[in-house]
Amino acid sequence: MKKKILLLCLVAMMLFVTGCGNKGGSVSGGNEVHKENEKLTDKIKTEAIQIPSGKLVVISKNENKVGVDLNIEVEFYDENKAFLGSAEEYSFGLAAGRETAIEIYDTPENFATYEVFTDATKTYSATFFDKVELTHSNNGENIIVQAKNNADVVIDTIRVAVIYYKDGQPVGYEYDIETDIKAGRNANFELYYPEDKNYRDIPFDTYKVYLNSAESYLND
Repeated sequence: MKKKILLLCLVAMMLFVTGCGNKGGSVSGGNEVHKENEKLTDKIKTEAIQIPSGKLVVISKNENKVGVDLNIEVEFYDENKAFLGSAEEYSFGLAAGRETAIEIYDTPENFATYEVFTDATKTYSATFFDKVELTHSNNGENIIVQAKNNADVVIDTIRVAVIYYKDGQPVGYEYDIETDIKAGRNANFELYYPEDKNYRDIPFDTYKVYLNSAESYLND
């Protein structure tokens, strides 16, 4: 009986050690993923601008050779450097060499300083930036943007954004989304002119259009 109990104890110890070994392997794999994400993040260049509405807009450029998903977090502080809160936004399927302009929707009304943190991971979406042909014009009431799908498949989502400028300074931001754009068809957007906090029109002299995403999901 004592031998049987001893044998069971030895088996239990072996299973415990084996389980620990497997857990260690999982941590090692997690570290490799973490290192890969750090390398991807190092090649994301960001710039934050504040527009008259009070919102922050973060412009990110992907200088990696692969497409990435971005998690953008902004921390806000008052004039005494006390933490006021944070806000997060996401950008999915940003292709290599491309830029995205994302408004931080939950920007607080009053803050003195801020810090922007961007984390990148390899995207699991198929990106079609090089298959989308952008054309745009100002019709006197809106900015009209067409995004033609030159791929031979349906593009699940196309997102566009516009930043408005006056004398070289950003004065407004607008964005829009279209889904399920068939091959050879257009995604059509009408983007409003910029307004201040009191919904009054803000004059502008130039604007820049961003193709924020053109993606399909690989598991579809």
